[in-house]
Amino acid sequence: MSEQPTETRGLVIKAQSGFFTVYDAAERRWVCRAAGRLTKGSFKEDAVAVGDRVIVEPVDKDPLVNGRIIAVEPRRSALSRLDPVYSARGKPSGQKVRQVIVANPDLVAFVFACAEPEFHPRMLDRYLVGAEAQSLSVLIVEEGFPEYIEQMVATELRRGDIQTKLYGKDVLPQAGEYTQEVLMRG
Repeated sequence: MSEQPTETRGLVIKAQSGFFTVYDAAERRWVCRAAGRLTKGSFKEDAVAVGDRVIVEPVDKDPLVNGRIIAVEPRRSALSRLDPVYSARGKPSGQKVRQVIVANPDLVAFVFACAEPEFHPRMLDRYLVGAEAQSLSVLIVEEGFPEYIEQMVATELRRGDIQTKLYGKDVLPQAGEYTQEVLMRG
């Protein structure tokens, strides 16, 4: 029987309803809750998010979890949005909390279907503005019409006299699924 460490560092790979799945360097899977001191009281952003590097301690007495997140390392970056805070009566309080969608991303990939469902350029605009505001690198993958989004983005870059590299579909296979492995190979 292997002994569990007193505490270990890991990466949050899933967050759902207050439960977090964490994998450590030894590839052990931890199902955790965050320690109360991380989540209680007033805060300006999510305490724990997918992509966070955390410190976990084992828990024996809870049948639903085998660990507790006791600390979160500082984030390098985050893809986030401002989420309005509502009072107990359901009215906007005027405050906003930064909802962290993913912490510490190296690259954000936006995948859009151009034919079905119908493509909405304003949605892409919102995502790009959010990524740019947080200085994140972006990969846009379009499924469907050949080069529709690529042409639209190229036009907007030229109009704004923005000097940035734009790569088209020529860097990805013309057919097949765009799996993580395919995207990483380029």
